Amino acid sequence: MKNGKCSLIKGIEEGKGTLFKVSFFSSARLIAFYIMHLLIEKSFYGKELMERIEKDSEGTWVPNSGFIYPILKKLSQEGLVKGKWSDRSKHKKCIYSITPEGEKIYKEVYPALKKDFEEFLGRLKKIEEEVFKE
Repeated sequence: MKNGKCSLIKGIEEGKGTLFKVSFFSSARLIAFYIMHLLIEKSFYGKELMERIEKDSEGTWVPNSGFIYPILKKLSQEGLVKGKWSDRSKHKKCIYSITPEGEKIYKEVYPALKKDFEEFLGRLKKIEEEVFKE
């Protein structure tokens, strides 16, 4: 402990960190699944994905390229997404889309991940009721 504050919660009271960010966005597996979800909707280039995730998280998490691009690379290596370079603008951009195999895997994983997510939210609800009871 430094200055009488526990380092695990330091920053939360100062508005610099949130429990939601730590628990939700620290999971590369969940973010990979969310990226696949977004790519079913439409194709994105990396920066667009980062902006969309920031918007969808209401600014709770601002992803950086050092987190997103390795996930896109791994998904590409596994044949779940593909990137195609576009030179329609001043700067070349890699536009990512989901592959048919990616859609298949997404649909297979969806029920289990949905169940896990609902259980996780239920556990959080129990903690909320215990800790923040009036």
